[in-house]
Amino acid sequence: MKILNDKKILTLAIILLVFTVFYFVVVNKISYAFVTDYDANFYYEQGVKIIEQSALKYAEEHQNEFTKEENIKYVTVQELIDNSYLTADEDGNLKDPLNENETFNKRKIKIKYVDNNFEIEIEKSA
Repeated sequence: MKILNDKKILTLAIILLVFTVFYFVVVNKISYAFVTDYDANFYYEQGVKIIEQSALKYAEEHQNEFTKEENIKYVTVQELIDNSYLTADEDGNLKDPLNENETFNKRKIKIKYVDNNFEIEIEKSA
């Protein structure tokens, strides 16, 4: 009987070892399925494009404010938010994906009217 019990223990140990290795391999593979690659530069560029589009819409709706003498106008992102050209978060901020502590709100936007076209330029940081 002693030999029979030793075989059972050895068999259980092998099964436990195989199960443990299988468990760690499966958990390792599954855990990478939940990893998100947050590309801050991509979201920053998308945010800048949205701001540019909103500033262009603002400029088109305020085209009468541009004259030959004064063909440049400066607005801030906050002004676009206040005039409903952009949507901010619940705190009224448009976050900068590259820096969690910064927002786009104070950034100035230069709108230049040249040859019946608008040129939009956003300053890099406030």
